[in-house]
Order: sequence, then structure tokens, then C-alpha cells
Amino acid sequence: MTKIKSIFRCLPLFLSVLFPLFCSGQLNVMTGGQVGVSTNTVVYGSMLNVVNTGDNPTVNAVSNASTTYQWCYNAQLNQSLGVGYRVEYAGVGNWWVTGAGWMFANGTYYTSDSNLKSNIRPVDSALWKVLQLQGVSYLLHSRATPDSAYKGGPAKMGAVIDSQGQIGYLAQQVQRVLPQLVKTGPYGESAVNYIGIIPLLSEAIKAQQAEIAQAQLSADSQKTTIQNMADSIVVLKSSLQAAKDSLLWQMVQQQFLAKDILNSIRQIRDSLATTYTCNCNSSSGSEGRYVSTDFSGSLYQNSPNPFNNQTTISYLLTGAVQSASINIYNIHGTLMHTYTLSATSGTGSITVAANTLSAGTYIYNLVVNNVQVDSKEMVITN
Repeated sequence: MTKIKSIFRCLPLFLSVLFPLFCSGQLNVMTGGQVGVSTNTVVYGSMLNVVNTGDNPTVNAVSNASTTYQWCYNAQLNQSLGVGYRVEYAGVGNWWVTGAGWMFANGTYYTSDSNLKSNIRPVDSALWKVLQLQGVSYLLHSRATPDSAYKGGPAKMGAVIDSQGQIGYLAQQVQRVLPQLVKTGPYGESAVNYIGIIPLLSEAIKAQQAEIAQAQLSADSQKTTIQNMADSIVVLKSSLQAAKDSLLWQMVQQQFLAKDILNSIRQIRDSLATTYTCNCNSSSGSEGRYVSTDFSGSLYQNSPNPFNNQTTISYLLTGAVQSASINIYNIHGTLMHTYTLSATSGTGSITVAANTLSAGTYIYNLVVNNVQVDSKEMVITN
């Protein structure tokens, strides 16, 4: 009885030794702690090894002591449906997820802790770099060469993945401008870190805004300069007009002064001259008589002056008046109106309506017997 009990106590140990040797086991636990599932052979150093059978997945977690090469492989879930994912790990910085499908998530966060960064520098020439990038639309294809048949080199084009088309950058073009944002995958395909372009875009926008602000300042400065020049032109034009008016006024005054001098000369001449009339029918000989040509006149300042409705000009005529008139001239010396007066001695007046002339300065004079007697200035306002 004691021997039988000893045999049953040792039976599990015997079975654990004999079962791997003679059976195709479902689970194998090696003495070093390695585990094999669905196989009777566990790869040396592995912690978990699931062998692919048909469409079933193969999972390996291998630690090869001779090469320190580590990798994890999740084969296609269903080869007949063409659906699958691949996750690989081969040391620090070498971790890949590859596939020919879409990834959906509620949110994604990327490690960006300043405590984990060194050699931090501002992005330079951001706007120039953005201008070198060319956005394109395209159809995305899968790789033509299966992973198991990949022999190195660039990726080769397979079937179209998305017939609707996509928009992005060409990795080879981005690499020429931003080589740090382009990596080559485990099967030769080039990939772009699109997230890394965002800081470049933000810096480019700030640089562009600075250029716009500087251009606006320059435009405002030019606008101010142009406005100052325009104001100076207006002032200069006004000064030139004033100088022109003053010169014309002086010319008009000189013309009237010259006429006054000429009239004075004529008056002196007339005061000295006599008119002799001969009666040739007289048989007793010639008979003559002297006719006096003395005359004078006075011109008074118009009232009111300046005016915007009407004004009155008064005058006085004396002596032998044969003709008399009041003439109105603009500052350019152009005759605007002539008012013919009664050729009789005495006082008189005329009324000038403002609506018959434009606003401005005018000269009016009194002419008696074709001789200017006097002149005055009047002003019409709006």
C-alpha cells in the first residue's frame, strides 16, 4: 500500500517529463520559465510563442540572448479577408505599427514635456520653409511587395487604398526641406511627421503677421508723407494764386494809374486848348469863337461794401459833360459791365446787383468825356 501511494505521488512528475516528448502539447512550460502555446517546440529564450496555423495569428515574444534582438509580431488576423495589423519592436526608438486601414480615436496626445527635451532652439526661417512645401492631392496605394517578400529598397506601388483621394505632402519633397520630419519605415516606405509641421506653420504665421504689420507701418508712413505733400501743394497753390492775384491787382492799379496820368495830361492839354470855328461865308473876313471844354466829376465808395445782395454807387458830374459812364472790371482787367450815365451836371447813383457778378474783388471807375475821372474797389461775398 505504501509503494502504491509513492507511485501516485511521482506520477505527475513522470507525466510532465513524458508528455512533451510523446505528445503534441497545447501548452509547454520549460524549466527556465519559457512557455509555448500550440507547439511542441519553444524557440530558445522565448517567453511566449504562438504558432500560426492557417488563418490563425502567430504571436511571438522573443529574447535572443545571442543577438539581444527583441521583437513582437502580430500576424494578419484573417489573411483571406486581407485584414491585418503588424506591431514590431526592435530596441529603443524602433517601434512600428503598420497596416493598410484607418485608425479612429477620441483623442491623441503626444509627449512634449520640456523636462524631457534638450538643445531647445526657436524654429528659424519658418515662413521660407513653409513656402518650399507643396501640398498635393493624390490616390494612396498599398505596398506591392508583401512583408515576407520584402528585400529592401524603396516601397513599390500596389493597389489603390482610397479611391476618394487624399491631400498631403510628398515625403521626399518634405525631406529636402525638413529632413528631421521624415522617416523610412521597416519596409522601405517614407513617412512624414505631420504633427511636427504644426509648430512650423504657427511660426510662419507669426512671421507673416510681422511682415504684414511692417508693411502696414510703411504704408501708413507713405500715406502720411503723401498727405503732407498734398497739403503742401494746396498751400503752395494758394500762395501762387494769392501772388497771381496780387500781381494782377498791381497790374490793374498800374493800368488805372496810367489812365489817370493820361487823363491828367489830357486835362492839362484841354485846359490850354481852344476850339476855333471859322465862318467862311462872311464877306468881312474870317470870324471865330472859343468853346470851353472844362468838366469834372467825383466818384464815391459804394455802399454797402462788401455786399452779397446789392450795392449803390454814387457820383457827381460838373461842367461841360458830353458823355459819362461807370465801368466795372474784374481783377484781371476784363470789363464786366458798363452803366451809361445821364450827360447832365449834378449827382446821381446806380445800383449793382450781386447776382450779376461772381463773388470776388472788382474795380469800378467813372469816365467823363472819354476821360477816367476816378476809380474805386468793391467786394462781393457769397
